[in-house]
Amino acid sequence: MPRPLPLPSKPEFAAHLANPGQALVTLAPLLGMGTDPRAVLRALSERAPAGWGTEFLEVMDLEQPYAAAIVEGQVVMRFVIRRSAVPDTKRKLATKTPVGDWGAVEIGRSAEAELGSPPPPRLAWLDEGTGVLTLAGDERGLATGRELLGAYGRDGVFATFDGTELRKRVPEFPFARIGVSGKSVADFHVTAEGAAPIEGLDEITEGALSGLLDSPTLVVGASSRYAKYDAVVKTMIADASRTVSKQNFLVRGVLEDLLGRYKKVLRSWNGRVMVGIGPTGHVVAALGANDAKQGAAALSSLVGAGLDNLALARTFGVSVPKLRFQRNRVTTAGVAVQALTVVNARTLVPLELGPLLDAKGDLQIAYGGSQNAGAVLVAVGPTAADALSKWIESTKGASPGQATQGDLIAASFAVAADNAAALLQSQPTLATLLGLKPSRVPTVVTATRKDTTFDVHVTGPLPRVVERPARAPRQDPLARQPLPRAR
Repeated sequence: MPRPLPLPSKPEFAAHLANPGQALVTLAPLLGMGTDPRAVLRALSERAPAGWGTEFLEVMDLEQPYAAAIVEGQVVMRFVIRRSAVPDTKRKLATKTPVGDWGAVEIGRSAEAELGSPPPPRLAWLDEGTGVLTLAGDERGLATGRELLGAYGRDGVFATFDGTELRKRVPEFPFARIGVSGKSVADFHVTAEGAAPIEGLDEITEGALSGLLDSPTLVVGASSRYAKYDAVVKTMIADASRTVSKQNFLVRGVLEDLLGRYKKVLRSWNGRVMVGIGPTGHVVAALGANDAKQGAAALSSLVGAGLDNLALARTFGVSVPKLRFQRNRVTTAGVAVQALTVVNARTLVPLELGPLLDAKGDLQIAYGGSQNAGAVLVAVGPTAADALSKWIESTKGASPGQATQGDLIAASFAVAADNAAALLQSQPTLATLLGLKPSRVPTVVTATRKDTTFDVHVTGPLPRVVERPARAPRQDPLARQPLPRAR
């Protein structure tokens, strides 16, 4: 066998999958397909250009390692053939033109490469003892296939792409290099190096409330920190102050008191924010605060003063909304939950928010300041206080807010990926989203950055791989021979 080619530490492209079947099942929802890995592989093969050895992928063992790399301008890939298919594969290769004297054969002619892509593999070699099939551009490339696992197979999932080469096909690609590495498709990191300016990224900064997403009650959620929150707070205070200053003397006296309380609520926010859906039928949110209990107390003070002023207006015959406020409705994990009810809110809220109302048409709002989370937590929905209590209880052991100050973005979803893909394509209504229930262990995504390098950590459930058995050919009861397949 010829001498193998040297493998670079930072290749143009390299990949390794310890269990290709799991990767295919994970990829299936993105392609709008079912969970049969063989069907996904078949679909990908049909989309691949001719000459890439796709005729052998049908007999690939999806539980054995796959590896590939671009080495000195040629693609080298190796995968394992199912043991039962090795004899047929050997016979198929035996019909090809031999190359050299050690079993390599020619499976394709030399071809021009597409822009930004190497030419397809020209040679193949089957190691009958191990069932490993190697495809490459020349004999040294075939010899290199035996080195791929040692160089790039330390992780269960691995891939790396050179950004310069990717930009030949995707000019707007912003990174110098992007890579994937991890134990499996259920726990891996995506690392993007040398980021160019990304539009919109300057709107957020580190400080995601990641721990609040670690809850079995949530269907979906996301968190970050708004970088320009201080300017937003100043603008909101200035707008409110101008509105108050324009009122007559008597009204201004009342509103100035409310304005002072309103300022305290706004100034308690430190820019951290989280929104989510769940428990079923509810929307939840969190606003970061350096002192969450004080933030919640400031909000209670504003609500209490507002209720007093509404009651006063009602004595003068003014028609105002009816609100009920219950302090300390329940205490969960040290967090006092406050409950606010907007009575007969059906006539007050937009029609699209109707699914958030309870059976009486009331709007239930609950909130509480969690020092552990570092935020004022809010739930809106038919049983808001109960929903908020469940959320607080389920996250009391999660990462505290102080520990996630370095997280840039965090997100989670606990619906089946194929259902999520269908929802995104259908532009679901609020009612549809509120009707969702967590259907599996959540997938959690957490992004951090250091200078121009981003690291995205993804954890979630390990997919179950179930291959559908191939249909047996129909039998002629007389000849007992397989009938030819219909064309």
